[in-house]
Amino acid sequence: MDAVDAYRTVAVEPTAAQRAQLDRADAILLASGSAARSLAAAAVRSERTLVVCIGPATAEAARAAGLAVDLVAEDATGQGMIHALVTHFGESR
Repeated sequence: MDAVDAYRTVAVEPTAAQRAQLDRADAILLASGSAARSLAAAAVRSERTLVVCIGPATAEAARAAGLAVDLVAEDATGQGMIHALVTHFGESR
């Protein structure tokens, strides 16, 4: 029997240019706990950047990694994260 890895998480250290882009971002969207842990380990979030999580499990992982979670999508999809952002910015105007 052959085993095939269909999914593998690989940690990547952001370059200086990528760190600068993340520091200027209005929002960072996290779709997994491993993404949250990677972001926390890279320490690239500015105070004004919103952290948006795809769902409660990702939000819990982000908080456990030391990130402040600003928004959690009600519908655990990419579209749900976009809806959370649109709603947030619509309400903050």
